[in-house]
Amino acid sequence: MISTAVILVIMLEGIFPLFHLKQDDDILLAPMTMIISILLIAFAYGWYFGKPFFFLMKWIGELANGTYQEPANFHKLYHEKNGKLKYPYRLYQEVFLHMHALTKELKQAEKERKQLEEMKQNWAAGISHDLKTPLTYITGYSAMLLSTDHKWKPEEQIEFIQQIHQKSYHLQELISDLNLSFQMDYRKIPLNKVNHNIVEFVRRIIVDVINDPRAKDYHLDFCISVEKVDLAFDEKLLKRALVNLLMNSIIHNPKGTKITISVDVDSDEKKVIIIISDNGIGMDEQTVKHLFHKYYRGSSTTQSDEGSGLGMAITKQLILAHDGQIEVHSQPQVGTFFQIILPISLI
Repeated sequence: MISTAVILVIMLEGIFPLFHLKQDDDILLAPMTMIISILLIAFAYGWYFGKPFFFLMKWIGELANGTYQEPANFHKLYHEKNGKLKYPYRLYQEVFLHMHALTKELKQAEKERKQLEEMKQNWAAGISHDLKTPLTYITGYSAMLLSTDHKWKPEEQIEFIQQIHQKSYHLQELISDLNLSFQMDYRKIPLNKVNHNIVEFVRRIIVDVINDPRAKDYHLDFCISVEKVDLAFDEKLLKRALVNLLMNSIIHNPKGTKITISVDVDSDEKKVIIIISDNGIGMDEQTVKHLFHKYYRGSSTTQSDEGSGLGMAITKQLILAHDGQIEVHSQPQVGTFFQIILPISLI
């Protein structure tokens, strides 16, 4: 009401006299004054209560353009004393809270996208190196065997051939990892399930790993609560997953590390629990967080040609393909704990 009265006084005393209205036109003053007053008041109120809307539209526009942060004058929306939103903005308080949360999520997503892009680039460079390394060995040893400048002893020739065979096998494993990775990208992991005793299956895998030359200085223990548990699984793919975990515990830990493998049964939940733990050097929180990511190469060893960086990502996908679960806990200088849970089902 006060604002309306002020507007009326201004118009009667200041504006209308400028138009030199005649006495006969005085009858028009009241309706003209009322109409103009209503328009001015409507404009003032519209601008006052519409400011938050325009502010939100500007904020949304900045988010759409990839600027994932609050507008520069965002702090001016709040009272300095009590920290509350100013009145016209308070009507949109819930909207502002959601916009703030959305901005924070988009900023975090952008940060993770950049990290993933960096991991992809590092992974691609690592794969290039890993493929090139065995090829260099193969080319070098084969060139030495074919050379006519030197007469190699039979034992030397056998050693060269063994090196060529070993590097060829390693190259085959890398290509197999890449092929399986591409299949997982398109969700094409065919499972050839058969009913089998999982306890005996794990026992055989441990024997195979123990016979690997790389495991000769490590202590592997096998603990079981039952002798036989039948369930349906793909022997080839599940073996691949378990071997990856065991070799990971060997390759990335110092000699003398103790590795314990256990198989237990949860009869109530009808699940098999396989645990692979070690007392090795462990992993930090960042490595654990990204361990199963496809492009992460968080190696704690200098053996750069030991894998493709896909092993753990493949392991998780193979466990999930069996409707299972896998989780990892680790602490630096304490050790690492992998737990695999598989449903007990038969075909």
